[in-house]
Amino acid sequence: EIKPDNIVFTSGCVPLCLYYDYDKIKHLECGNKIIMPQRILTRLSKYENLTYPLTFEIISDKNKYICGVYEFVVGIDHIYVPHFIYDKMWGTKNIHSDIVAIRYIDKVFTKGTKVLIQPHTSNFLDIENHRDFLELYMNNYTVLQKNTTIMLPNPSSPLRSNIYLNIIETEPDNIISTVDTDLAIDFKAPLDYKEPEPTPKYEPKPAPITTDKNDDNVKYYNHDFMKKNNEKKNKTKTFESFSGKGSRLGGD
Repeated sequence: EIKPDNIVFTSGCVPLCLYYDYDKIKHLECGNKIIMPQRILTRLSKYENLTYPLTFEIISDKNKYICGVYEFVVGIDHIYVPHFIYDKMWGTKNIHSDIVAIRYIDKVFTKGTKVLIQPHTSNFLDIENHRDFLELYMNNYTVLQKNTTIMLPNPSSPLRSNIYLNIIETEPDNIISTVDTDLAIDFKAPLDYKEPEPTPKYEPKPAPITTDKNDDNVKYYNHDFMKKNNEKKNKTKTFESFSGKGSRLGGD
């Protein structure tokens, strides 16, 4: 069939954790790939010249998010999305099925060349090799969009807490593909980062002296006084003619 200009589906939407075989797909929590019903692929397959990889925009009454597809599954009626995307759609609330619009994006996104990211928290700085880490886990995102947030696991945390990153800039377009591309990644300081306070300079106090062993009143050296004192000590007497007292010899 001739492909229409706009292809939109409707479906229930639930978090990935409700998927029947969650243990096998829980790695998708840190990415933008979703699980979709087979009926959506069946309908799309009627049209020619589809754009691959298949990309969709999930639209709720509060937000929208661009996603790739991990798998089309027979026998399910909902789409299953990572939890942080679910929160973006409706915010934090009780988990239940919500109806969303799913728009097929008939576009080939430009391969990305550069991205500027900003971590939410400073625990990102605990990761030993940031670039290797990002290359490993950002492959879970088929596209990156400016002014959105992505989530990655935190391997340096014993609690396996997650790291949230704002996508500040993307080049050369506002939405870029990360598939088969060499992407340069720059960082901004984390949102909660504070510059360390400068270390105060150590200024030693002058050593105390007393004029009398029994005197409890402690006096401190005065720099100018000690300087003058030292100058006097360093002076040596010089010979001066006729400087002594005279005595008369031999009577009056």
